[in-house]
Amino acid sequence: MILTQASVSSSEFSVSGLQFPVSIPAGQQANFTVSFKGSKAGKANGTFSFVGDRWSTDPVELTGTAGTAAPQLAVSAPNHNFGNVTVNTLATYALVLSNSGGSDLTVTNISVKGEKFADTPVSLPATIPAGGNLSLDLSFSPQRRELFRQREYFEQ
Repeated sequence: MILTQASVSSSEFSVSGLQFPVSIPAGQQANFTVSFKGSKAGKANGTFSFVGDRWSTDPVELTGTAGTAAPQLAVSAPNHNFGNVTVNTLATYALVLSNSGGSDLTVTNISVKGEKFADTPVSLPATIPAGGNLSLDLSFSPQRRELFRQREYFEQ
C-alpha cells in the first residue's frame, strides 16, 4: 500500500509523523499523530482520511472540545500612598480590577482594612468578563476628632 497524502477537513486538526509518499508493506504499520489545536473555546468537528495510489480511505470523524482558560485577576496597583491629606477631607484613588483570563471572574467579597479607609460600594457578587475590568474607588478620610483625642492624651 502506498499513501500519497493525508486529508484533514478542519484547520483545528493536523497530521504529523509521516513523509509522503509512504509505502506500507502488507502486515506492517506506520505510526502518525493527529493533533487538535483547540484555538477557540467550544467544540470542533472535522474528518480525516488518507489518499493512496489508486484509492482513498473512508473519512474518520474527528471531534475536539477546547475549554476556556481560567480567569486571572490583576490589580492596577498592589499598593497606593495617599500622601498628605488634610483633616476632614476625602482623598480618592481609582483602583481597577482586571480579568486577563479566558473566562468570567466572579468577585464575591471586597474588604478594605483600616478605620480611615473605605471603598465605593459595589454590588456583589460582581462578574468581570474575560478581558474586562471593574473600577473601584478607594478613599482615605482623616477626621479631626482623632486629633483632639490624641492632644487630650498628651496634655494629661
